[in-house]
Amino acid sequence: MLRLTLDSNGSSGPAIRAEGRLVGEWATLLEAECARLLNQAPSIELNLAEVTDVDASGIAVLRRLRILPVVLVRCSPILLGLLTEDGRA
Repeated sequence: MLRLTLDSNGSSGPAIRAEGRLVGEWATLLEAECARLLNQAPSIELNLAEVTDVDASGIAVLRRLRILPVVLVRCSPILLGLLTEDGRA
């Protein structure tokens, strides 16, 4: 299960705090919620500090979100490494 909490007080606009497992259909839900918010704001902040598990679909969604004006914050070094292609930033 993935819990998404909207906070309108991010450093550069709205922020989403994700908690739980970023897997399968939950990853799709996160992507849809970010797309919805990006229709209303120029950028959003995505706090990943409480994400406990990420599968291949979660990694793919986070890679796509990084291309958009979505700023990943409090992302673990391990997860950040998985998001970079061939271990490069």
